[in-house]
Amino acid sequence: MREITVASDVYSLGAILFELLAGRSPFDADSDLEMLRLVAEQEPPALRSINPLADHDLETICAICLQKEPARRYASAAALADDLERWLRHEPIQARRISPWRKAAKWVRRNPVVAGLTALLGVALLGGFAGGGWLLQSLTTQRALSGNLHLSLASDALAHDQTDRGIIMLAQLLRQDPHNAAAASTLLAALSQRNLPLPVAGPMEHEIEMNQVAFSTDQRFLAAACGDKVAKVWPLPEAHARGDAPVELRHASTSSPLAALTNPPLVLLHSNGVNAVAFSPDGGRLATASEDQTARLWALPDGQLIASLAHTNPVRQARFSPDGRLLATLAADPIPRVFDAHTGKLRHEFVGHRGNVTHLEFSPDGARLLTTAEDARLWDLHTGQLALPPLQTGANVCMAAFTPQGDRLITASADGRLHQWDAHNGAPLTNVIVVASNRCFHAAYSPNGQRIATAARDVRVWEAQSGQPLLPALPHASKAELVCFSPDGSKLLTLNAWNAVHLWNAATGEPWGQTFRSVIYFFDAAWSPDGNWIATCGGNGVAMVYDVRAGYSPPLILPHKKPVRWATFSPRGDRVLSVSDDGTARVWNAFTGLPVTPLLTHTGAVNVARFGPDGLLVFTASEDGTARRWNAESGQEILPPLLHGEPLRELVLDAQGRHLATSTALGNVRVWNVQSGAQPAEFRWPGGTNTIGPPVRQLSFTPDGKTLVLSCADGWVRMWDFASRQPPRELLQLLGPIWNCRVSADGKRIAVGCFGFAAVMADLRTGRQLIPVLYHDSEVAQVALSPDGRILATAATDGTARLWDAFTGSPLALPLRHTNAVTGLEFSPDGRRVVTASRDGTARVWDVATGLPLCDPLRHPKTVFHAEFSADGQRVLTACSDGAARVWEIPAPGGPAPVWLSALAEAAVGQRFNAAGALEPVLPAEFARLQAEILAGTSQDAWSRWGRWFVSDRSTRTIAPNFPVTIEEYVRRLETDGNPVRLREAALLSPPSPRP
Repeated sequence: MREITVASDVYSLGAILFELLAGRSPFDADSDLEMLRLVAEQEPPALRSINPLADHDLETICAICLQKEPARRYASAAALADDLERWLRHEPIQARRISPWRKAAKWVRRNPVVAGLTALLGVALLGGFAGGGWLLQSLTTQRALSGNLHLSLASDALAHDQTDRGIIMLAQLLRQDPHNAAAASTLLAALSQRNLPLPVAGPMEHEIEMNQVAFSTDQRFLAAACGDKVAKVWPLPEAHARGDAPVELRHASTSSPLAALTNPPLVLLHSNGVNAVAFSPDGGRLATASEDQTARLWALPDGQLIASLAHTNPVRQARFSPDGRLLATLAADPIPRVFDAHTGKLRHEFVGHRGNVTHLEFSPDGARLLTTAEDARLWDLHTGQLALPPLQTGANVCMAAFTPQGDRLITASADGRLHQWDAHNGAPLTNVIVVASNRCFHAAYSPNGQRIATAARDVRVWEAQSGQPLLPALPHASKAELVCFSPDGSKLLTLNAWNAVHLWNAATGEPWGQTFRSVIYFFDAAWSPDGNWIATCGGNGVAMVYDVRAGYSPPLILPHKKPVRWATFSPRGDRVLSVSDDGTARVWNAFTGLPVTPLLTHTGAVNVARFGPDGLLVFTASEDGTARRWNAESGQEILPPLLHGEPLRELVLDAQGRHLATSTALGNVRVWNVQSGAQPAEFRWPGGTNTIGPPVRQLSFTPDGKTLVLSCADGWVRMWDFASRQPPRELLQLLGPIWNCRVSADGKRIAVGCFGFAAVMADLRTGRQLIPVLYHDSEVAQVALSPDGRILATAATDGTARLWDAFTGSPLALPLRHTNAVTGLEFSPDGRRVVTASRDGTARVWDVATGLPLCDPLRHPKTVFHAEFSADGQRVLTACSDGAARVWEIPAPGGPAPVWLSALAEAAVGQRFNAAGALEPVLPAEFARLQAEILAGTSQDAWSRWGRWFVSDRSTRTIAPNFPVTIEEYVRRLETDGNPVRLREAALLSPPSPRP
């Protein structure tokens, strides 16, 4: 067997690209073994032999990827991506030599204004208007194919933690085609649902690499240490935006939020590179540590030199004591030093380490200094002597840290082990934590001291008390050199030694927002004191500040006490009706999430509920054997319950709201008059059939309301003219229990999904099968028809949903994939999107035309039983086994995207493609300009409402553009609910405590 290399990845990517363009895989086989034989022995078909409209260059790209000999494929996935981007820019690809004629064709595509009139004129002269029409159709088809591929690449980037790249690709696509609704929806979802860090300040530039950044305690300033022999201090914009009295630095204007970044900052000089900076707790002084063998104390805001502290070796670190009275320094020698932080007078030199000191830290009470080298030592700052015997770990100690409470400390060693100690007596506290097989670079306690985060080959979070891991390893492309909790403990910041700074949800380990990437090393990153911002700096000599507060749009959570198996929108979409195993149903406001009615109670689990056609009544069916009718506004029961004596499984109404049909666990079906409660007809299952689940699984009225369709577990679809009181007639039989069926809007056809891995379309009058059987790899649990009846969607327990032409049975897109069974699916009112629900704990929204996801998975803690769109198509409702229904805003404004949308998206991620197709930076000033322009606008269209929401202050805006619920109000609701999942959500959304 050949070694698996990057060439295997290129082959896999080529197969995916082939399937995207051809609608089928390169090889079709009935078994995995046969598939492997075909891959090994046969050449894949030419792409254009299957899809004649495919571009020649795309055919070449696929062919290169699918070469039998690995050496003949693209050398890397990056090389493949480069060629695809050349194709998208209409440039010659590298995969083959381009003839002069084809180079000329490429030139025409890159210069349509120059060449377009000539080409059209030539076509008109040679072929007349018919030929011109054919050309236009061909160009339109190729443009659509190009757009779909571009959208696919952007979706793939978003799915693989390349948020910035995915967003700028979508922005470019929308700039070229503002009418691309799928690209617009995907871009809005990416900007709305992700914690996208927004630029606050920068770029703050030095001549060469920056070594460290630090915020002042009051968050007015950012200081940076640089190898160009200077430290610089910048005033930060939000201090002025908050209305605080500005503190002016020499040479720095503060007339506007960004003006301070366009004028020279305060510059503090050394005679060699500066390694570190530190603000005093009161913000009135700055310490700098330099390769010139000095540490220096500076007064702020004027930058006056207070003292130069001489050392015999380069100084690598400087730290103020918690009260600001002392300054500790670490040089490239074994002797840590402590100085008076006001006068610069030397107070202590601690002698005893055998090797160079690697780290130092004051205890929280400021009484002791912790230093590390071959061991860890605690020094008494009053006596200048060791406070405890050295803490020996058996290996050199890389760093150490106190808990915020000062009662314990950790040491991280070069052998990859982490030790905990009692900070008062030096006794070891827990079993040794083995972090890695080699060096542990960094470790940090959470603010409450209950967790420890470690940085090595990957990042891990441990329970401090037991030393047990709390989360799976947080992966890094290379070793992690820095890890620190946010001030409130809700997030983690980690620094990759190569070129990435990551943010994580500290409770779940999931990524929190965009990964920060640089073409050159990151050297440092730091949290602001309030946890709202982070600063980054690195080898490119640039520092940036980002707002990292929760920027995603959370769902409205509608809580019950037990699993919610069903929820539905009212016909107008302004109400939600949810039911639960806790024996209750409830009507909610679909925009605020507040209850409209009191709990509608049964004595058993409520399985299903429906609104009446006018939305004024609701109907519920329960395990207690009753169906009940309620006023949708008051919650009052309006008529006596409809009694069955058996647990109810299903309840449906006809389109006119005249009849109500119910079915029981034993398969007995009744039809009731909605107004009077009279029972005009009943069908009783004959019994004795060995079936899976209830004998009658689903009920559906025909559009005229005269006939009831029964999906039965014996494999039959039955039609019941209930007014005649005759038994149902057998319409259609499949090989397995019928899980689900849908009647087309015109009442002429029926879609059926069954336990036998199949779905069919049939004539509703005759039962004649209209298309070939559509197969899945497991049970087809749900089917749905688009509003116009042209597209059939099927969902199966194999974890896929599929889209088919309802008249031919041809597949229309790649499978819509989940990682567990798909439990439900519904089309949007306009038929352009479909939403799926799954046991994998997600709901997903897909573009029907391409089969691509239009947003991130809508994540839930447990199984999602049901999902549907609101009447306006702008919201999705889900029902989950965690005991809640949720309403998600999924923006999909109509019409062309505004010009500012692409510019705003690029400014938000700080990058864009220039005319040559290369990436270039977008400065924060551009984001600030667009923000001001959008906030000043008065238009009330959907695009403008979304734009104003996106750029508004994250701590005070509403949770979504059309949900009039502020973050503060919503957090308060989540906190009073008491559910642990919702309490964690509240902690993430809650703005951190104000700065001191």
